[in-house]
Amino acid sequence: MFQFLLPLFTGKKRYLLFFILVFFCCYVKAQTVNSGKLYIAGNMYINSDFTNNATASYQNDGYLYLTGNFNNDEATMNEGSGTIEFSGTSMQKINGTQPPDFHHVKWTNPAGVQMNVNVIMGGTISPVTGSLYFNDYALAMGGKINLAYTNTNAFNVTNKSDLFINGDAAAGNKLYFDPSANTIHDVNINSSGTGALGNALNITAGSSFGTVTASGSFDAAGFLTLKSDANGTARVSNSSGTISNYVTVERYIPPRRAWRFMTAPVNNDTLTIRTAWQEGANNHDLNYATHQDPHPGYGTDITYDNDYTKGFDVNTTSNPSIRTWIQSNSTWNVAPPTASTLLNAYSAYYLFVRGSRAVHLEWATGAPTDPTIIRATGRLNNNTYTKTVTGNIGDYLFIGNPFASSINLANVMASSTGVNTNKFWVWDPSFNGSYGVGGYVTYANGIMVPVTPSYPNPTTVIQGEQGFMVQSNATSSTLVFNQNCKVATEANVFGKQGLVKNSYVYVNLMLHSADSLLLVDGTAAIFGPKFSDLIDQDDAIKFPNQNENIAMVRFNRRMAIEARPLPKLTDTLFLRMTYLSTAQPYALLIKPMNTPSAMQAWLIDKYLNTRTIVKPKDTTLYNFTANYYDTTTYMRRFIIVYHRGYETTPVSVAAVAKTLNGSVSILPNPVTGNSFEIKLANVSKGNYKAEIYGNDGKILLVKYFVHAGGNNSYKIILPPGTAAGFYTVSVTNSSGQLIQKTSLVITKN
Repeated sequence: MFQFLLPLFTGKKRYLLFFILVFFCCYVKAQTVNSGKLYIAGNMYINSDFTNNATASYQNDGYLYLTGNFNNDEATMNEGSGTIEFSGTSMQKINGTQPPDFHHVKWTNPAGVQMNVNVIMGGTISPVTGSLYFNDYALAMGGKINLAYTNTNAFNVTNKSDLFINGDAAAGNKLYFDPSANTIHDVNINSSGTGALGNALNITAGSSFGTVTASGSFDAAGFLTLKSDANGTARVSNSSGTISNYVTVERYIPPRRAWRFMTAPVNNDTLTIRTAWQEGANNHDLNYATHQDPHPGYGTDITYDNDYTKGFDVNTTSNPSIRTWIQSNSTWNVAPPTASTLLNAYSAYYLFVRGSRAVHLEWATGAPTDPTIIRATGRLNNNTYTKTVTGNIGDYLFIGNPFASSINLANVMASSTGVNTNKFWVWDPSFNGSYGVGGYVTYANGIMVPVTPSYPNPTTVIQGEQGFMVQSNATSSTLVFNQNCKVATEANVFGKQGLVKNSYVYVNLMLHSADSLLLVDGTAAIFGPKFSDLIDQDDAIKFPNQNENIAMVRFNRRMAIEARPLPKLTDTLFLRMTYLSTAQPYALLIKPMNTPSAMQAWLIDKYLNTRTIVKPKDTTLYNFTANYYDTTTYMRRFIIVYHRGYETTPVSVAAVAKTLNGSVSILPNPVTGNSFEIKLANVSKGNYKAEIYGNDGKILLVKYFVHAGGNNSYKIILPPGTAAGFYTVSVTNSSGQLIQKTSLVITKN
């Protein structure tokens, strides 16, 4: 600009020339390039493109009218205190290699302004007409929107563009986004920032999903939606500030008829299950013509007793497709009425998803499934969320993830009290036998079983909108969800790889289907020096699936994961299977991991009286057929026996199926005081359990003890207030095998 005058001015005179030119009204028609110092103190008109070179020094404390493009290559552009107005008639562009730092910005161009570089706007933004096109770039706002202009198309954003709010934007007008282009990637409100939405804004889903971070205050005003698709779900990251008013949270569900552990991370005092997950509709009959699907691709059918007045969709059966957890007896309750039950009435739900509401229930199980999006609208849980549950020691608690983000449950456990911190249970809808409706996956001590498509590796990550189970170890349990428990793992459906340090063995129950094997269920044992061979908090109970099950058994307790000390000679894992179908071709898939070289195992088939070496570094597949009506063909058929030796060391079936010797006696009997002794005679070395129970079958007490072998006595102290009467003492070994039952008489002193 003005290069032809430069030879006439040097030093301070050259700077004076620029000052004079811009202080008065100027109207420039030529291409404008600033390579030196440019200071704007009054009005300046540029009716062409303007380029601010890398060597330039630009500061606007006045008013710049621009009808062309603004190109900036200056790395240290001074914001100044002035205004730039984009006043052209065709789209103007903000270009360059460096983000321009404007103060007040105004656009009166109906064709709009397009960002081809990240842009900083520090003062008031006046969107008179037209849109600011983000074009995959980021806008940093340091000020507010001018209250004089309510332009509902002010911002035109993309799923790769970002908005940073660094100032008190809420002091001005609302943030308005072009309804035809209102899906953005990230929104970040810093600690001194505020903002409020004036119309709809979506946070993008997908493998590169978007994030909202609110370190300041952000009023969603019912317009914010966290989108979800097959590749990922938008989230709210670690945020020390507040997102107020209603937000809609989505969760994509892939096309599979299966149960899910579902929750909604929002609070809404009027939102019912029907309004949210059924999209406010339910079918009154099976008539195709009256089928209710108000928002295609969203919601699902929820059924129970065909009473549509309760909100249920009429079905060909009366089977419930939503259940709640009864903590007191560890069972699933029948469906609550969806029309009257608030979505927040329960922490989480056991929900059967057939697909979207496009699925016609008159086709029953033959209906083709499709993907759907389950969504709910309400206030998000900000900052720290605390969930306190009371009950009995050992209760299983069904909890929903309270945040619109994945969380690391290990971080939650570290801040929580009254729960066992090393184990939890989730539901994987991607597997489970011929019905294929999903099954429990158990985490304990760094491993998960069974290994499933959704859980190929151990993880403590719980997804957004996902429920899970933990076990209490106190009468009052408090789970504390801090912001630092949030993680960004969303690209995979359920989680990320964890670390495994111990030795373990997976045992999966498989079903032959055509030329492939179908995962039915699984169990596992983990071995390490810190574990006990008693049942304690390191062991994880088995929740039964609705059809085939496999579990480890110890002291007649079924476990999904059994934690054991390192095996020694003839240490045994006892497998138990239930509900296997008649004449189905099943298989056991045994896969040891991190097995020490001195540890060898054999699979013993007690039904066929055979033994098979378990490969220590590979997978062992053992085929068998079950007969539902003959439980000896599957229920207690298999055991795995360990020996700390070499593969050639023989282990016979008889050696591990030997009859139990020894006897149990009670001294004194009758008992006249508050204690007695259990005497073991000629009983093998091992861990034992004594149960004392009355004629009504109620357990009086349970005593565990370690027996060194041979003869020994163990003192039992009766609970205070024990009533006189007849009792039974039952002694079993660590495999649950009965040693002896003995009658016990207790009399008053």
